[in-house]
Amino acid sequence: MARKPSSSSNSRSASTKSTSTTKSTSKKRKVHPKRTGIVWTVFVGAMTFAGGALVLSDGWKGGQATGPLVNIAERAAPRWRQIVIHESGSLVGSMEDLSRQHASMGMPSLGFHFVVGNGNGEQNGAVLMGPRWNAQQHGGSVADAIEVCVVGDTSRRPLTDTQLQSLVSVVNDLARHYGIDATNIVRQQDRGGPSSFVNDAEWNRVIAAIAE
Repeated sequence: MARKPSSSSNSRSASTKSTSTTKSTSKKRKVHPKRTGIVWTVFVGAMTFAGGALVLSDGWKGGQATGPLVNIAERAAPRWRQIVIHESGSLVGSMEDLSRQHASMGMPSLGFHFVVGNGNGEQNGAVLMGPRWNAQQHGGSVADAIEVCVVGDTSRRPLTDTQLQSLVSVVNDLARHYGIDATNIVRQQDRGGPSSFVNDAEWNRVIAAIAE
């Protein structure tokens, strides 16, 4: 007759299995310190990117990114004292078109900090940031001014309602953030530059909307 294993034998067997399982689990859970560092680096990088994307998507109505007004601009070298509003002088155009035009004039980059589209070349009301704003460099005309250009020629056609709304939003956000008084929101000819917004009625419409 076969002998039944004793209870002490069963106990030793169970103990051995338990120890083996514990060692196996311990091996599986053991993570190299460098691997942990890599995982955290990737995680932090991903969160930083996601955070940036969220900031950049928090934009003006009909426009784009307001986030850099606070984030990128905090490292600003210039002291912004005024906002100069330009118009492109053409009914059709994009930021790329304006950049090429300025390059042909010998300028290293687009002279405006922001461009507001009218639906002909750029999306109607889209607010696009130029490289000078990202780098916090002065504009092409006035050293201490934030320069905003709307695509259009108001002597021939008024701004679209959406374009006007976006222009007002970005100008008011900038003025509020930098403490720029309403008297320092001007056309380029008010600071000795070429004429822009020669249609006084349209300029008064812009100023009235900004003051609301």
